[in-house]
Formats: sequence, C-alpha cells, structure tokens
Amino acid sequence: MSGSRARAARFALGVLASCASAASSAQVAAMATGCPQFHCTPEATGAMSQPILGSAGLLTTTTPSDPALGTLLAQGCSGDGTRLACLVDSPTGTLKIVDTTSRPTLQVIHSDKDLMPGQQLKRGWSNGQAPFMFSDGRVGAGDSTTYRIYNFDTTPPSMTSVALPVPARAVTMGLTDLGNGYGVVARSDGALTFIDMAQGSYIGVLSLKDPNGDAVKLSSPPSANNGILYAAATSNEGYDGYLFAVSMDGSVAPTTWNWHYPFIGTPGASPVEVTPSATKYSGTLVLLHVPGPGTPQLQAILDNGSSATLQWYIPLARDLTVAPSVDEANGRLYIIYKHGSAVFGYPLEVDAPAPAINEAYTSYDLRAMTGLRALRLNGHLGAVQTPGLASDFTLLLAATTETPNSPGSEHLVALRPDPAPGGAWSRPISTPAAVYTGAWNLSPSTTPGIYCPLVVLGGNSRDPEDPRPNGLVLVCDH
Repeated sequence: MSGSRARAARFALGVLASCASAASSAQVAAMATGCPQFHCTPEATGAMSQPILGSAGLLTTTTPSDPALGTLLAQGCSGDGTRLACLVDSPTGTLKIVDTTSRPTLQVIHSDKDLMPGQQLKRGWSNGQAPFMFSDGRVGAGDSTTYRIYNFDTTPPSMTSVALPVPARAVTMGLTDLGNGYGVVARSDGALTFIDMAQGSYIGVLSLKDPNGDAVKLSSPPSANNGILYAAATSNEGYDGYLFAVSMDGSVAPTTWNWHYPFIGTPGASPVEVTPSATKYSGTLVLLHVPGPGTPQLQAILDNGSSATLQWYIPLARDLTVAPSVDEANGRLYIIYKHGSAVFGYPLEVDAPAPAINEAYTSYDLRAMTGLRALRLNGHLGAVQTPGLASDFTLLLAATTETPNSPGSEHLVALRPDPAPGGAWSRPISTPAAVYTGAWNLSPSTTPGIYCPLVVLGGNSRDPEDPRPNGLVLVCDH
C-alpha cells in the first residue's frame, strides 16, 4: 500500500468514525491496530492484536543524521499500523508523524512545526509520555504543561487544546483511554483531568491524595478499561505507595476514588490490568511491581469494587523497570529483568488460598535459543497475537551483545513461548548497540493482514558525533 493510498484510507475511516462519534462518544477510542498508546492497550498489557511474520530480513532505518525526525527520547512513539506519531527533541518540531508504509525509507509526513507557533508543542515534553492515536485519525500529544489533540487530515491541520493548568514542578504524562468514550490526562502531581474523547473537551479534575490528605506523585502513566482507572502513586518522600482505583460512570468527573491499596516504595512499571475471563477470578486483577520492604514482588491485586485484596505475588530477583506482558488467551504473564538474558512466564491464576506465592514459572533462555553471545535485554517488552488463536502469541524484545571490550550490536528477538519449550528468532538491527528501545510497533508486510515489527531506537545524546543509533528500524519482508 502506498503512503497516499494509506492516508486516503485513513481519512475515509476518520470521516466515518467522526460521524459515528456524533451519535455516541463511546465510538471514539484508540485505534484498534498497531500500538496506538502507551503500552499498546488501555490496560497496559503491551499486546497488539495483529499477526506478525514468522521471521524477516532487515529493511530500513532512519539514521541519527536524518534531520526530519530528530532525537528520540524515552517512550516517545505510538502508531496505528500505518502511521507512527513520535515526540522528539528537534528544532524542526516536537510532534512528528511518520508514514511507515513508505519505501525504501520511512518518511516524516507531518510535523507540528507546520502549525502556528501557539499550536506547537514545546521541546520540554515529559519523559514517559507517548502520543495517542484516536480511532477517527486524530493524534493526542502533550508537552510538560499542555495537552493537545491534532487533526492532520484537515487543510490546514487543526488543533484543540485541553484546559490543563499545570503548576510548577509538575508535568503531564499523556492520555489514558477509559474505554467508555472518556479519557484521562494524568499529571505527575496526582491530578487526573477527565475529557470527552469525541470532543477533546474538559470535563473535570480529581486530585489523588494520601490518607493524610497530602499530595502524591504518580510513578507512571495509569492503566484503565471499562470506565475504571488504576494509578500507582507514592508520597512526596517516595516511601509510602498507593494503588488507586477510580471509576467514571457517565459524563461527570468523579470526586473521589473507589479504594486505595497501600504498599512500600516506588514502582518501576505501570500497573497492568487482567480481565476475569483470563484469570477466572471474580474481578479485575491488577499486576503491580512493589519494590519493598525486603524482596521486591510482582503483586496481583484483586479489585473487589469498594476494596482490594492481595490474591498472589511473585518474589522478584530484582526490581522491574519494564511492565509485564499478558497473554489472556493462554492465561499467562511474562516478565523480563533489564540487562538479563531470560524471559519468565507465570500463570495468571493460582489454585491456592490467597495470598499465595506464584512460583510455577517457565524460564526461556534467550542466549541458548538464539545463539547470541553476551545477550542482555535493554528495551521494552511488547507482544503480538492473532485474535482467537492462542498459539500465535509472540513476545518482541530487544537485546544488546555489547561487552566491556566491544560496542556490540542491537538485535530484535521474537519469542513464541507456547507451546513450551517455545521457539525464537533474532535479527540484527543496528551496530553499535542502542542505549535502549523505546517502543514497539507494526507496519504492513507484503502479505495482506500480516505485519512487520517496527522498533524505536532512542536514548542517545544530542551530540551529532555520538555513534549510537537513533531512529526507526523496520524488520520486514519487502
């Protein structure tokens, strides 16, 4: 599909979705394809519901010298399968829209630099924020003090600002879809701004507080679905932690939260939701990394409606910096440790009285499975799965082979863990190795309905002489 045909198809989809949203705001949500928001789904499971190639060759990459893109930092990118929206550090625009169907090089097709100065984002956007791809073609993105919704299909492109006053020392953390026609723009100081997704308009704000009524700090963007949002926060001292559950039923912003669950420390990853259909428990299970005290844990917290209880926990070898990925079809969760070389799979349901220890794990040795020496994981954990096909779940990982004596190289690793013992394939994607991978996404292959992995490499310095890669790598069959 050419870039022009893809944009025409997206414009037609946007017109239809816009008409539908006039009748019901619940029609407007994230794009169904690609990885359209932070962690791909509102629940932060990291899973994309599209089949990918079994293996592929390296096609193309943008380079650090490409001035059209800019420097990719932190999480940074979201995509709908044919477009990728990235927040970058660049004097030629902060929000960039990339056509992932263009060949042989991915092309920047829109930038907020083309808008009026008052409609552009500032270069000081908050780390961890990723753009949001609406189902009607719009793109939501923010900087440290602003959140805006852009429509690049209009001539000229249009922009709507969300009323979002941000005090000093606080930053916006992006948009979370509640799954019922409404969304939340989270702020690092615990303020949740509720918006109408169809109109992009302000509804109200709720500020999360600790039991003493003091402000808290969000440690990561929240997760949500079916009108319930889960946010992990800590006290200003960073010792006492709280998981909040907030419901929004109707068009009025909530004035309080359903419950808060206390723990110790600052989580290293966003809370991840798992539905009762995958666990057979009575309510939503929230997976939360709890650093302390003592041995860090991945806790599975059951939402009882007006309270929460600990269902089971996994003793962790060390703190998590990457959220777990969930395979709801097979009833499994997967975790990785940064700079480790293995993937660990655990059951989502534990047949024991709560709180039980979840210890029936399977370990996947990626060094042995790929033959790569000195393999160390250094990126986010993504996943793809064909809807309704349990055996098609595939994890996407990035790893470096660098050693103290060698700059090494960066590799894509694709692991299909089920049926155990699983299988894996890898492809080199850059030399030298990247600092880390900021996001995963997809682009169409030459086979209809099958997608190719797209990895975002970022984290290099602003020094043009820095040899470490910065850009987009598409592993495809074209």
